[in-house]
Amino acid sequence: SAYPESVAMVARLRDLGIPTVISGAGPTVLALADSSTQALVAPAAGEGWLVHAVDVSASGAREMPVPPLD
Repeated sequence: SAYPESVAMVARLRDLGIPTVISGAGPTVLALADSSTQALVAPAAGEGWLVHAVDVSASGAREMPVPPLD
């Protein structure tokens, strides 16, 4: 594997029941944690990784107007 650390983290997080994938070509790992599992992500990631929690809209995608280019 090109990213053994990423693959190992995916396995650790999946073992905790957190849906996890390698995002894009790697080494980014995307974990779909909710409020009950979010606190498990950083300890499972270990040192050397940045953990960012982002909100996901419960209403899904929306169409938004884009102003015309000048």
